[in-house]
Amino acid sequence: MDPRRFTFVDPGHVAVSASVPRQRPSHLRDGAKGQDVSNVQVSGCRAQPTFIQTKRTLNPVAGGAVEGASFRAASAPWPPHEALRGLVRYLDSVRGRISNCSTLGSAERLPSHNDTMTFRFRAVRGQALALACALATPVIQAASVAWCPAGDAPASVVDVLARDAQRRSTDEPRAIARIHTEGTLPHQGIWDASVEARRDLPLMRELALLWHVRRDRTALEHLDRLLLAWSTVYVPSFNPIDETEFDALIDAYAIAAADLPEATRAKASALLRAWATGYLNQMRHPAQPGKGTWINNWQSHRVKLATLAAAALDDVQLVDAAREQFRAQVARNLHADGGSIDFQERDALHYTVYDLEPLARAAVAARARGEDWLAWRADSGASLAAGLDWLLPYASGQRQHEEYVHTTVKFDLQRRAAGVAGFSGAWDPASSATLYWLSSQLSPRYQPVAASLGQQPAWMIVCWGGRS
Repeated sequence: MDPRRFTFVDPGHVAVSASVPRQRPSHLRDGAKGQDVSNVQVSGCRAQPTFIQTKRTLNPVAGGAVEGASFRAASAPWPPHEALRGLVRYLDSVRGRISNCSTLGSAERLPSHNDTMTFRFRAVRGQALALACALATPVIQAASVAWCPAGDAPASVVDVLARDAQRRSTDEPRAIARIHTEGTLPHQGIWDASVEARRDLPLMRELALLWHVRRDRTALEHLDRLLLAWSTVYVPSFNPIDETEFDALIDAYAIAAADLPEATRAKASALLRAWATGYLNQMRHPAQPGKGTWINNWQSHRVKLATLAAAALDDVQLVDAAREQFRAQVARNLHADGGSIDFQERDALHYTVYDLEPLARAAVAARARGEDWLAWRADSGASLAAGLDWLLPYASGQRQHEEYVHTTVKFDLQRRAAGVAGFSGAWDPASSATLYWLSSQLSPRYQPVAASLGQQPAWMIVCWGGRS
């Protein structure tokens, strides 16, 4: 094959180069549409024997300098430079796994000459990349393949997903152009139609996971029908409460995109990009800066959707922008003691959970890229970790709370009068189970309370691994 050469150079004269075939190698298994990057070499530093984790296998990297490593980049269709983006992400992700080097820098593409493409690595200090090579942890995960890093899930857990998918194997897509339940009561407007249509969303994630762990071709084909329908019909409303459950669709895309037909992949990626750019633009130019839904739980859901879409697309610029909005929301919404604006307004732990859960979900996506959003602190001292810790005494049952007694929101009282569950009486700690199972992916110290609240959702076990 006619190779193309790529070179990465940092100010400390540490170079990374790779030969990349122009065409997809024929030996890729299972019809995957990713690309192998072979003959990756790192000169100027030494690394301990380690592994680079790929989509399905762990490929050993020779001891000493990293030579002969092979990994798959998930992006497709392939322009040749895309295949090395995984390597760039690998170098960048190391920054979260080494000591005394919190930020390595970024790679910049330089002008091309013939078949050579060169990237300059801008390091904080000249030898940053050498330090990274020396201190890399035993397992390095490229962001493009870390969405579901779990190995073999227990068959009994996968069977739970398989049974649900089988029951709905003949379902036609329920895709509609608009979903709207926010601010409405059951049976008002398109509430019922929206609830029915949203049943497709977790199903898409289940189907993607079945393809991921069992290579179930029927599941992939069913996913293709659903994802293509939704990506064709649905028009983003940028109402984050109406759209928050689309995180399952984003999961499905991130898990299975490389194996979907090109037409489906193109339409779905366009939908994700619309969400990412649209929500980020909203947050950069809020209608009421510093007020109302621009600092409460609505903004947390905007952050979640923008972060997940950006990470699933593996768009570094969008991820950078989402990180900025995550930090801004933590600073505005949470106090140093972990209390939230939502609790102040609603006098309800329900809304504390509804505010923290999307932030935790965004942090899980960032963690797959080697970033720790849990511990990040604003100048005020506010952090996601502090918010989770503030809620812990209630989740563990040490403290109780009567919901909505002093709410300032009229709609809460309307829902109470309509008999909507959860809008009167004592808060049920079990309603925070999903929040703490998500948080257990960020820190094992949340695992005991999560286990006390309920079973870990099956999809989390299959995607991220079981915890007990």
